[in-house]
Amino acid sequence: MKKVLSVLVSLLMVGSMTSCVIPSENSGGNGGGSTNSPVERVYADLEKDYVYVWNYDGLNGRERRMSMQSENYSLFVDAKSGKLIGAEPANPSGKYVEKDFSKLPAVDMSFFLKIDGNYVESQDLSSAMRIIDSGRYLNRVDNINIRFPNQGTNKYGRIEYVATKTHVALNYGLYSTEAGAFDLAFDLTMNGTNVSQIENGRGVKAIDAKGNGFAFLKQEATSSVEISVNGSKITFSKDGVQVPEKTFANFGVIMLPIYGGSMAVVEEFLAIEGLRVTATAKNGVNLPVYFKSSDGAWTVDINSIMAPAQNVSSGRNALERAEFKIENNSNIAVNPIVAFNKTASFSITGMSPMLRNVETLEPTGEQVQISKNWHRYDDKNTTSKYYAPLGDAKRYLEGSWYHGYTSINVQPSQIEEREYTCAYGNWGGVYSASHAQLCLIGWGGNQVWDQSALGSWGESVTYDPDICLDRAIINDVRPFLVKAPAGNNQEYDWTGNVGGAEFLSYIENGEQRIVNQKITYRQQSPNMTDVIYSGVTANGKIATEIKINLGRTDDIVRNYYTIKYKFLEDVTFGRLSLFKVGADGYADNSFTKFAYGTENGAIAFDRNAHSVEVGFENGTTKDATGNEFWYTLYNSTNADENGDVGFIVRQFNANLNGVKYTRPAYNLCGTLNKGYTQASCELTVPTAVGKTIRKGSTIEMVIEYDVLPNNISTYYGSSDYLSINSSLMGTSDGIYQQVLGGKINVNASVGKVISSYPVAISAVSGDVVAQFTINGGLGYVPVTVKGLPTFSGYKLQVKSGAEWVDVDQSVNGNDYWQAYRDSNGSYSLTYNVKNTAKLDFNKTNEYRLIYAK
Repeated sequence: MKKVLSVLVSLLMVGSMTSCVIPSENSGGNGGGSTNSPVERVYADLEKDYVYVWNYDGLNGRERRMSMQSENYSLFVDAKSGKLIGAEPANPSGKYVEKDFSKLPAVDMSFFLKIDGNYVESQDLSSAMRIIDSGRYLNRVDNINIRFPNQGTNKYGRIEYVATKTHVALNYGLYSTEAGAFDLAFDLTMNGTNVSQIENGRGVKAIDAKGNGFAFLKQEATSSVEISVNGSKITFSKDGVQVPEKTFANFGVIMLPIYGGSMAVVEEFLAIEGLRVTATAKNGVNLPVYFKSSDGAWTVDINSIMAPAQNVSSGRNALERAEFKIENNSNIAVNPIVAFNKTASFSITGMSPMLRNVETLEPTGEQVQISKNWHRYDDKNTTSKYYAPLGDAKRYLEGSWYHGYTSINVQPSQIEEREYTCAYGNWGGVYSASHAQLCLIGWGGNQVWDQSALGSWGESVTYDPDICLDRAIINDVRPFLVKAPAGNNQEYDWTGNVGGAEFLSYIENGEQRIVNQKITYRQQSPNMTDVIYSGVTANGKIATEIKINLGRTDDIVRNYYTIKYKFLEDVTFGRLSLFKVGADGYADNSFTKFAYGTENGAIAFDRNAHSVEVGFENGTTKDATGNEFWYTLYNSTNADENGDVGFIVRQFNANLNGVKYTRPAYNLCGTLNKGYTQASCELTVPTAVGKTIRKGSTIEMVIEYDVLPNNISTYYGSSDYLSINSSLMGTSDGIYQQVLGGKINVNASVGKVISSYPVAISAVSGDVVAQFTINGGLGYVPVTVKGLPTFSGYKLQVKSGAEWVDVDQSVNGNDYWQAYRDSNGSYSLTYNVKNTAKLDFNKTNEYRLIYAK
């Protein structure tokens, strides 16, 4: 090895409503699987206080259906037409498990437009749902391609579903190329139910003999929406809907689940309407607050508390702050959704919102869902897929906007106050981490798209969980703190794309992609992200869970992927790739070299990245030696690709056919993507396993996926070890430095070690709730203490000599840690510690978390 690496090594050596159910269509094919039974969620249970909305068989599946489920209800939507086809309430006190959506009680839905004095029903067209908001508290999807006979493209119908934990807003509307007043209607037939008026006259309820069903309320008490009943069919209509030229106008109702005859959810919704909600910016200016009836959520306009631009130094530590108050004068407890909305231009890529205690400024652990968009169509007709003429229906909801949703429990006759805080560049002086859903309206896609970032001046890693673009789950990837020639060498700006990578690639009677991907955004920012993708292969044979952690830091984009696969049936594979860089469908970079090895050094380095034969079948599978296999792609000839990529196998534990393994095998092969040939390395099962894996086998591994700066001349960061070892940039030694220096060993004397990547400790009761040592780790190491009874009153300390010293990184008052309230009521606190300095990668520090109140 090179001399500098021998120095590194030496340093480290020192240390049910009716019998009628939904008819099933044929399914299968590329991206669509037979999903006629519930998916076995092996690892990630459905979380309480969460509403999930996901593509049931993938956006490209033949059935093209969308699932919606909270602990109170399950809905099934035909995404091609936008029609509700199944619905069932749930016992909110029962076990929260995923429904068999193909067996939900069936619902019939129709859309109407009055033309020449007669209502005309829409024609079914194959289309797709647009995903607008996605996350814990509120999911918004729509279908804007509802067509009517003889109307061509002059009029489009739109159906929107706004799904929350307790209710769903159904909003039906019309787009017209000419302004006018139109009569609109839609109906629902709830088979097997009896429909009756609700006592207050606000709406109707459709329930079966057991008292199970749904209530439908007008969105405002004074609404002119008409609700009429004919047997089990309910029709919702509104005359004279004023539709402006070339845009949509909508009307709707609120759909609430009733279980066992209980009207509790309805009563809570009505009480939420009657709350008093106010908000004030830190400068004393009152912010606009209103109840958005089409969502059933209180909304705060935060455009006036804009933080400075993040590409200037004065803006990087700036926070957006506003206090809000919720007064509940009713006699029932409520959990209103509060939305913080912004539409002006702002630093959107890495925003990190949270709630803090008004007095102490401690993060409360109540999450803020991040949903956002920055895409806008081009009005010039070019070959770009981003084109749409001005006034086109699909432009509806394009542009820059942010919706931050949260929910607060407010007891009867009580007032709750919080501070809304949003960081963009720094949190506690260190670059914040975020992982959020990004809406694609204005770009051209309809799928779920996730984007993670350090700071707020460009994406770090993007994810396409359903592989809707037919490329990979890991897509665009960008290095951190480097200048990009395409951006005129600006600092704190977007950098060149060096993606992508892939998780499971599995061939058995054709390619079996991961489908039915459900996303749990546990923690979205600012100290460490914690997001889970939970799915199953299209043939239903392998259950998957992919947990993604990105930590706040000052050095590189460092992702920890905790990947779990369970074999639900016997599998005989032609190919089984567990993780790989680059991806089969995403490897169009200009890397010229690759290297791979273990913690003991490189097995091969400075290899020609274009000399490997294309196709996994042309590669040679070998068992990995050592404990930490690694691979890197580097030395791009593209001046805009100022980053290298690599992965490290930090942990591998498999039980395959009754035999335990602690090391994977690897296959080196070539990819051919967009005309580019490139070396790729994929992890697979040990060679002794063969090509058949029996039911019940499991694989669990932790992969560190790193994006590194590749040239000191374009790097403007201040990481100590990167600057000292700048000669390693752009070489295979760059990733090897991460292998050695980024190795973490954790031991706990108080509490219990849950994991090392990332570091997590379970707490005990007492004044010292956790005490532990950490050896190694580069940049800022994320550390989480779990199982705490409250979010308030704790201090993290590090031992200095014989003294314990507070770890204090505050810039704007208690702005350097993250809290999370789990659905079971316990809390976790996450910090980031600078455990090593310069090239002292073997340093060990002792930490403790104390209860200081």
